[in-house]
Amino acid sequence: MVAIAGNLTSALPIFNEAGDVMYWFGSAMDISEQKALWLKADKLKQSLYQTLESITDGFFTLDQDFRFTYLNQSAAELLSACKQPAPGKLLSEVCYVAGKDFSPLTTAVQRAFYKQQTEQFRFTLPGTALPISFSIYPAEQGVSVLMQPLAVSARMAAAALP
Repeated sequence: MVAIAGNLTSALPIFNEAGDVMYWFGSAMDISEQKALWLKADKLKQSLYQTLESITDGFFTLDQDFRFTYLNQSAAELLSACKQPAPGKLLSEVCYVAGKDFSPLTTAVQRAFYKQQTEQFRFTLPGTALPISFSIYPAEQGVSVLMQPLAVSARMAAAALP
């Protein structure tokens, strides 16, 4: 185990009436444990992002205002029919393209969030030919969306269902 040393120090000069420094008032605190926790949290965050980027399905998160907070490369590619999704952009802004109807997606996301119930549906994004299975998972702080393109065999099986 590697020991991580860390100290947080602060000092203020105490002046006399003439403006000369009489002495210093200071404090010091050992923050080794906090530093170790920060490093561990950073490594965990890095590991999570690597995992999300490595999955081949699309994955994105939105905050409670429906602003993108994260999207992996697969989600960006699957949402290419939209206006360049990026963190900080609103879903309604990204999924508004004149003459194209993204309302099944935007409505399902809003419904899942406000009802706090998982939603699943299939939808072919306008301008694409690839049907996608969407799974929307709500939380207090927003929603997470998993996008799984349907394989040809799955599309054929779905088409055969009444």
